Amino acid sequence: MNIEIMVGPDSFEFRSPRRSLVLKTVVSVVRDGDTYKVVGFSDASHPEGDAVHLFGNSCQLPNQRPKLLLEFLKHGILHHKADFWLLKPVVVFHEIRSLDPVLHGYQETLLEPLAIEAGARTVVFDPGQAG
Repeated sequence: MNIEIMVGPDSFEFRSPRRSLVLKTVVSVVRDGDTYKVVGFSDASHPEGDAVHLFGNSCQLPNQRPKLLLEFLKHGILHHKADFWLLKPVVVFHEIRSLDPVLHGYQETLLEPLAIEAGARTVVFDPGQAG
């Protein structure tokens, strides 16, 4: 079984045969020393957190983007954990070119290792959309 991720700068949709989750590409963060801790996803804000738009042209924390995106992907993939209790899922990314204005063609380089770390067995990019 796969988790299909429809990618867009404003939201990601995580789909498996049994469930679907749409998350706005916004995380709520609080400062934790020299780094930031994610305390909310999508519209679920935290009273003490600041909203960070992961793919906004003016991402407030561009150096933290990989770490914040990792937590975002973990949240989306773990939503489907009940479907993959025995094997890690194959994650298939679609529409990655929609992130070109922000990631400038480095989508695969960024997304593949983060998805593996977030719980994917392997990562596939939709051949019609690979950058």
